[in-house]
Amino acid sequence: MKSKILCMRLCIVALNWFALSLTYYGISMNVAKFDGNIYVNFGISSTVETVACFFCLLGPDRFGRKVFFCSSMVIGGLTCFCTIFTSLYASESLSWLTITLAMGGKFFTTIAFFFAYLITAELFPTVLRASALGLCSMSGRIGSITSAYIGELDSFISTQFGKALPLIIFGAVGLFAGLLAALALPETVKTLLPESVKDAKTLNNNLTQEVEHVQELDSLKETT
Repeated sequence: MKSKILCMRLCIVALNWFALSLTYYGISMNVAKFDGNIYVNFGISSTVETVACFFCLLGPDRFGRKVFFCSSMVIGGLTCFCTIFTSLYASESLSWLTITLAMGGKFFTTIAFFFAYLITAELFPTVLRASALGLCSMSGRIGSITSAYIGELDSFISTQFGKALPLIIFGAVGLFAGLLAALALPETVKTLLPESVKDAKTLNNNLTQEVEHVQELDSLKETT
């Protein structure tokens, strides 16, 4: 708590965990409320999540954790938020478009959830890593609890806007959290894990240290 940088990062990461759980569980628990066959919608939801898990294996070390995490948060938030247009202005024959956007939101949210564990563990030093991960996970559980209540807003607002309101809230919160993370969080790929608070505060400089360390190991291998 003495470091303003680490406190700020903890708040931002906790907000992202809240947004992730809010969106992920909100969509998962409200699949039955989408138009169309409930079994087909559930099958699509499960397939989308499975594909997202395999997609997470591609490129986290090449492109970076922050790029995947923040872009997934922003795109997932946008797809959920855009359901306001299909819900209010599209005809019932285009209900599949709303389902597609919602499932797109779950796809990108699943990807971001995968990277949330990585980026949270790599942002904080060894002495604080477990505590930070636990606090962020608790924030996520608050989001999952809240999603159940937000999903029932259409019961109180019996209009097309009320039907779209849960996805709009999920998308807006995810979009805000993703943009905040993109602006404030450092990249953690190819950096040494911070072992102290000082290392965590200078996380951006650890990339240079890691490269120098690898170069020293290569030179030792060549000499031997």
